[in-house]
Parts: sequence; C-alpha cells; structure tokens
Amino acid sequence: MIRGKYFYVIALTVLFFLAGCVSSVPEEPIVQKSQQPEWMLNPQADGVLRAVGSSPVNFQGVYMQHSEAMANARDKLSHIMHVYITSIFESHLEENGAKLSRLSTKNITEMSNLFMKESYQVDGYIGDDRRLYLLVEISEETIAPLIKIEERKASALPYVMKTTPYDSAVLEQSRCYDRQTLKSLKTVSGIYRGKPVWFYRPNQEGMVGSVGIAEKEENIPFQTQKRIAISLAKSSLAKRIRLHIDSSHQLTKILKHDDVGVLIEKQMHTKSASKITQTVLKDIWMDPKSCELYVWMVKK
Repeated sequence: MIRGKYFYVIALTVLFFLAGCVSSVPEEPIVQKSQQPEWMLNPQADGVLRAVGSSPVNFQGVYMQHSEAMANARDKLSHIMHVYITSIFESHLEENGAKLSRLSTKNITEMSNLFMKESYQVDGYIGDDRRLYLLVEISEETIAPLIKIEERKASALPYVMKTTPYDSAVLEQSRCYDRQTLKSLKTVSGIYRGKPVWFYRPNQEGMVGSVGIAEKEENIPFQTQKRIAISLAKSSLAKRIRLHIDSSHQLTKILKHDDVGVLIEKQMHTKSASKITQTVLKDIWMDPKSCELYVWMVKK
C-alpha cells in the first residue's frame, strides 16, 4: 500500500514538471487565416502599371525570398511595360500615318528595362504555405509622360489589413539575445500574418519607405545586426530615389533623336527628385523564431 502511494507521488511530480516545461515554451505568433487579396488575380489599376511576383520559402532567409519575389515581379512587369509603351507609341504614330521604326523598337526595349529597375513594392502577402507574394508598380511620375490623357491617381489598395497588437512577451521568451536586449526592441506597428504591416506596405500614408532585413550571425552583437539592417534599408531607399533622377534624364535622352520622341515631346513632364539627405527609423521588429531583424526606414 505504501509502495502504491509512493509511485502515485512520483507520477504527480513528473506531471507537474512536464507542465512547467510546456508553459515555459514561448507561444508562436498567430498567423491569420484570410482570403487572398484581390490584386493577386487582378493587379492592374488606373494610372499605374503593376505586376505580382512570388517566391517559395528560401533556406537563406526572408531577405533572399523577398529578393526573388521582387525579381519575379519585375520580370513580368517588363513584359507588361513593353506592350504598354508599344501601344502608346503606335497610337501616336498612326495619327500621323507612320509606323514604328527600328530605332523606336530599340527605344521601347530600353525604356522597359529602365522603368523595370525603378519599380517598387506597394503591397505583399504571405500564403498559408509561406509563399511570399509582392505587388510591384511603376510610379505615376515615371509613366506620366506616356499617358495621352491627363494624369490619374492610382487606385487605392482594395482591402484593409486586419492586424493584431504586437506581443513583446513572445520575443522576450526567445533565445535570440539576452532578455534586456530583447526588451529594448519596441515594435509599435500591428502584426499581419506573422510580420509587421510595413513589411508588406513600406510606402503608406504618403511616406516613402524601405525595409531592411539582417540575419543573426554567430558571435555578432545585436548592435551590429541592427546597423546592417539599417544600412540595407537606407541603401534601398537611396537607390530608388537615385534611379528616379537618372531615369528622367535617360528617358529624355532616349526620346531625343527619334520621331516618336518628337511626337510626344509636348507631353513630357520633368519632375525633379531630391537626393535623400535625411531618413528616420520608423519601426523595428525581430522574428522570434529565426531571430532575423527587420527595420522600417522612411524618407523625411
């Protein structure tokens, strides 16, 4: 009888121990189950040219997955731009009883490649299979010279992301860094499908923004990881502005000595873009599972 009670006490002790271990494991962020955004099936909107690119999970991390999705979108966008620009040029030429010359065809290809480089992310979505989808577009200022009618504002994205408040406890229970370092990360934005909303929409509320993602490397302190993420975000932002400036000059150069260029010269809009002199760190977030650090930089 005593032996039976002894085993009973041991069993209860083991159960309490296991329960304590389970409760100490941090809960994973809840990924919302939601319908796919409309732009995945119909990305086009008035006043802009858009394309959707995607990429499966990449063993090298989200940064590489994001880069592959962007490359996929831009490849599709290049074809869309080529068809669009060709139709605009042909329309101008038909009014004057002319046809595309070899030089015009070459110019169209150059312009398509030029605009493709200047395209940028306006939205994103992660599927239940963790595949990343990006909506990429060409800025209104860039395509404005080719639009026969007066400029139109781009259609707003058709859905609102239902975010959940950021829960710092999940990160603080991870093993990414010491507790004090993890508590210093003050994420202010809501979470959508496991990531901060600005990962999907870096440009919002009139702000021009960019996201930098840095992996956690062994024997590298947190401040170094943070500097790398900020550097990547700033570099992406500066590149976008620089490409916009260069494209304005290159577009004029491409069209200068061609009949098509003469025909649409009156419609050219030269808009200057100032170089980035000031940027601000708008938000920061760390993935509690991969320990990748995300930063959101915006132009002042």
